Amino acid sequence: MNKNAVVVSKGDVKKELELLKKGQDYDDSRKIRTHDEKSIEIPIHGPGGEMKNRVIINQKNPQIRAKGLKDLLRDRGVSEEEIKMSPRSWDVIGEIALVQFSEKCTTEKEIGECLMELQGVNTVLSRVGIEGTERKPIIKYIAGLEETKTVHTEWGVRYSLDLSEVMFSPGNREERKRMGRIVDRGECVLDMFAGIGYFSIPMSISGAEVTAVEKNVASMRYLKENIQLNRVEENLHPIRNDCRKFIEGWADEKGKLFDRIVMGHYDSVEFLKEAYSVVKRGGIIHLHEVRADTNPSQSYSEIKTVAAKVGRVAKVMNRTRIKGYSPGTSHFVVDIRVT
Repeated sequence: MNKNAVVVSKGDVKKELELLKKGQDYDDSRKIRTHDEKSIEIPIHGPGGEMKNRVIINQKNPQIRAKGLKDLLRDRGVSEEEIKMSPRSWDVIGEIALVQFSEKCTTEKEIGECLMELQGVNTVLSRVGIEGTERKPIIKYIAGLEETKTVHTEWGVRYSLDLSEVMFSPGNREERKRMGRIVDRGECVLDMFAGIGYFSIPMSISGAEVTAVEKNVASMRYLKENIQLNRVEENLHPIRNDCRKFIEGWADEKGKLFDRIVMGHYDSVEFLKEAYSVVKRGGIIHLHEVRADTNPSQSYSEIKTVAAKVGRVAKVMNRTRIKGYSPGTSHFVVDIRVT
């Protein structure tokens, strides 16, 4: 194995790397690494005899770079033009890789097979789109086992789901983790748009008493399955209903207020009036929304205005960007204290 590398100053790395790539001298099978405090080792093909005025060394214990998707596609003979059309990112959910292809991509099957090797998954599916008011995923089979159901594990929580029936965003993983950490044992929580238990399960595992409302039939089926899977039957209570109807009945019949309310729907602002009616004074609301990156605080006035109309006071405590949604917009969560 060739172990030669050219030693360049840290300030010249970008320029030197471009020259080496242009001359096809750069060896991308090995990692670029630090040589000393002022210089970097760039792996090269061959002995480097034609590289005048450069320091060439023979590396000891070179670091092999793990192959990426593009490397695997090249190994299969896929052209550079086709490789340019390959996806830059994908989601791994349980034993399934979920990827979105460009319309110009003609090597979906090859990409799928490479992703199976790269990620160690059993199935690769394509995310085609979403349909209906309940946002049912449109999925296309690409490679591996023709399976859409899987169990995804993160932060010790297990989620059973079928990607052809319900949505799951790995981009929300840090927020799911946060919800499981900020609740106190015995806290009374309402999850107004529970889905399959994205936030309800972590909170109930932490000891919160969670009422999880969901109107979608498929989501409710997996919510109940996940309650059993995570053994939280005693303190997570699933209710299949529209959250407005549920809150109206809850306020009339029980009058019990919640310490914390999670509103995990992008249009949560439209349901604030109902949330304010069942949150305790001093309670917290976590409101999810999609806003322009240039004006993420656009909803603040509405948050406060709606509260005032129902005799409450809302104070925005924090706003966190969860992930990008579309060009120029992002998914945010706003933490609101209500008195």
